[in-house]
Order: sequence, then C-alpha cells, then structure tokens
Amino acid sequence: MPIGINAVRSALESGDCIMVTLRRFDEQPAKQGLLYTLKSTGQAIPNRTMMKLRGDLEPMDKGLFDDAPQSFVLKQGA
Repeated sequence: MPIGINAVRSALESGDCIMVTLRRFDEQPAKQGLLYTLKSTGQAIPNRTMMKLRGDLEPMDKGLFDDAPQSFVLKQGA
C-alpha cells in the first residue's frame, strides 16, 4: 500500500529526507524513471504525492555529474 501524503509530511517534519533514485536497468519500460523513497524506512513515495509536495521541498544535495537533486528535505517554515 502506498504511503500517504500526511505520513510523508510527518516524516519530513521529523527530520527525514526523500531520496531520489533513477530506475532504468533491469526494469520494464513502464517502470523506468525516478523513484522517490523515505530514507529512514525505504518506503516508496508515489509520484503524484511527490508532485503535490514539490513546492514545500528543497534540494539537500546535488549529483556529482548532473547537478540534479539527489535528496529533498522540507523547507523551513513549510
């Protein structure tokens, strides 16, 4: 069962972060793309939940080669 937006927000308020992983190898084409998970539990975050939270998040660190965000945290005051 997917994790809900309230559970994700609660985890972020408790200091957790969202990790970003690129899925492309050994996956069906329909399952390729970005995978968002909570760092502490490893629970997958649905893409639509991530898109709803996008305005309240800020990048925590950048990739080595492409400067794409590798993880997100909750903005201060969000």
